[in-house]
Amino acid sequence: EDPASASAFWAGKHVGEDADIDRATETIGYMVFESGSGDINGQRYAAGLGADTVEGVGNSPPYSYGLNGFATISSAVANHSGMDGYDGGWTVLYGDNPVTPNTIRLAVDEDQLGDAERGHTTEQVGFLVFGESTEPSPGPSLRNGVVSGVASTGWTTVTLDHTYASMVAIATLNQPEGSPPLVVRMQGAVDGDSFQVRVDRADGLTDPVAGVDVHYVVAEEGVYNVAEHGIEMEAVRFASTVTDHKNSWIGQQQTYANSYTAPVVLGQVTTYNDSDPSVFWSRGATREDPASASAFWAGKHVGEDADIDRATETIGYMVFESGSGDINGQRYA
Repeated sequence: EDPASASAFWAGKHVGEDADIDRATETIGYMVFESGSGDINGQRYAAGLGADTVEGVGNSPPYSYGLNGFATISSAVANHSGMDGYDGGWTVLYGDNPVTPNTIRLAVDEDQLGDAERGHTTEQVGFLVFGESTEPSPGPSLRNGVVSGVASTGWTTVTLDHTYASMVAIATLNQPEGSPPLVVRMQGAVDGDSFQVRVDRADGLTDPVAGVDVHYVVAEEGVYNVAEHGIEMEAVRFASTVTDHKNSWIGQQQTYANSYTAPVVLGQVTTYNDSDPSVFWSRGATREDPASASAFWAGKHVGEDADIDRATETIGYMVFESGSGDINGQRYA
């Protein structure tokens, strides 16, 4: 009579009241979900195990469980968990409109191989419902791409297909073979649907450089999780008041909003308050250690530049749980 629990789980097939109880071996597929709701692949879902109240088609159906958070419904599946009725049975969605944004209507049906009745005692039913959310959880709105033709002589505008309230942008250049050391500079990555990039030389010379490809990723500042947003990450901006350099690697201590097992930290100096370049860096407990689950510092540095003074700049960083997956129809790693 018991539904599957955290410590006990059996599954199989049955033939109900059929006198012929012999069946060939069949393959069974099953899915297990943690009870709850969220958003995945752009859809709202709810997984639940209802009360022990769903009776048979031959009783007085339908029997209903409540839903919430849906604007529309696309589909639903259900099985009862445990078997209170000795005759066996299976769960059906019941009626002309069995699933609405507020209700899933169910019944337990039985075969008529042993007798004609289709009444059934109460069962607990597990269900999985998909639909459109009433208030979709705002995700990170990740956008990415490559902008070509970036130069050291002027700014290149990157226009996005999404408008951000608080943008976090990160860029990495594709270093041309034989080129001098270059640093990606950025400005305008605050809000709206665009920002600008350029490259600055890091060798003290001023000869122009052009034709550089710059890869970028952009997110809405915030904290995100797998259940609601399809990805475990956070996107943050802060004012970098410390400038690190050769023989001085301090940074500014940061605090994660999520818990990570193996954090991946990426960042960018996103303002151009100082015309002299600086670049993002991060560390863990020491300067040699990468950011870890328990230790994370971030900042900007100027490397071996003898001029170690820089204006305060805004740094944007993103933290991801190491791994791979799919979000917004794209694969990420």
